[in-house]
Amino acid sequence: MSIIRADRFLNRLLPIGLSIPMACPVMPVFAQEQAAETAPAPQKEAQEAPAQTPPLNGRMPRRRKVDGKKVEAAAIESGYKERPDDEPAGSFLGTTLAVFPGIFIHGIGHYAAGDENSAWKLLGAEIVSIALGLAGYFLPYATDNDGKLAIPCRILTQAGTIGFIGSFLVDVLGAYRGAEQFYESTAHMEGVRLGLAYRYTKDPLNPFRHHLALSLNAFIGRLYLKPDFDLETGTYARRINLDLGYALYRGAINPHNAITLGTKLRRVELPSYGLATRGIEGYVGFQKDIGDYIPSIKGFYFVGRIGYGLEYYQFGQETGETPNILDDSDFQDSYLVMESGFELNTGRHTRLQALLIQDPTSDVAPISNDIGLIKLGLVHSYSNAFDIQFNFTYGDGWVLWLGLDYGL
Repeated sequence: MSIIRADRFLNRLLPIGLSIPMACPVMPVFAQEQAAETAPAPQKEAQEAPAQTPPLNGRMPRRRKVDGKKVEAAAIESGYKERPDDEPAGSFLGTTLAVFPGIFIHGIGHYAAGDENSAWKLLGAEIVSIALGLAGYFLPYATDNDGKLAIPCRILTQAGTIGFIGSFLVDVLGAYRGAEQFYESTAHMEGVRLGLAYRYTKDPLNPFRHHLALSLNAFIGRLYLKPDFDLETGTYARRINLDLGYALYRGAINPHNAITLGTKLRRVELPSYGLATRGIEGYVGFQKDIGDYIPSIKGFYFVGRIGYGLEYYQFGQETGETPNILDDSDFQDSYLVMESGFELNTGRHTRLQALLIQDPTSDVAPISNDIGLIKLGLVHSYSNAFDIQFNFTYGDGWVLWLGLDYGL
């Protein structure tokens, strides 16, 4: 057997690629052809399992340094917009300072966050609110408490109280959120809505606890009509209200900024006491986005209502008799109504409201003549047609209101 034939024979017996050259230093042609046909392609292996760079001296290689300026330029070119200088970011330090010592020096949170203009506005609001509160407290002493300035003093006291609380809250929330806006208000201003609610009243002055209420809210342009009927479950008390008003002003950009003029008509009947009342009340309502003055609190609304009312009392001939609504009244009384507070959307579909209320016709008596009632309201909208309402009013007693509101 020649050397070439022996080499070919061995190549047939041994695994491909392990051919053993004999005396000839060059691999036979037949073995080269076999190896080329059966050997896997190196490029395909690289595609299927890419090789990893082995660590150097047991350590992985360092990452390349990123050029921040090039990344920023590329982001701006792709549409990214930098935060304007007049819209500072939220600040944890500013929020902490706004709580303390900010409870005494309003605006310090915004100052620490870099919004000096808003900081001075909040400090000025605090000074004005303190001055109003002090005027409302000391004016009666200047007139020997003769009662002639009772109404102005109550207005000054409530304005000072809500101004002080408001400037403090704006400083805390604004320093925390920075230029981030609250969600757009979901308060309804058009269409017709039907409401059904349950009201529980815990009042030491009367035994009426469980009530059912039916309401209708109709918005026609700037005109609104809101009748409602409240019935005690034992039919021992019933009340009918009619709220009719007109929006004198609505913001062109934000229609929730508004001034309204309205009238309320009311009829209350207590058959078990042989008592009924009829009343009329005129009022002016307003709502303003504080974010128009403090950019860090956009979507935070100051809301309020002030009015004057007359209540006419009628007594039946005996207990259990309800006087006719057209009968003459036995006596009458006048009263002042004040509501002031804040409203904002805490979520895309959730609206929160907090109010201080001075209203003698409320379901419970006030905490005091100076403070009045505290009311918290929460409305969650599952869609534009369906709302869930929750209200809690606290005074010398408390009221819980659970309602459903549906858009027709």
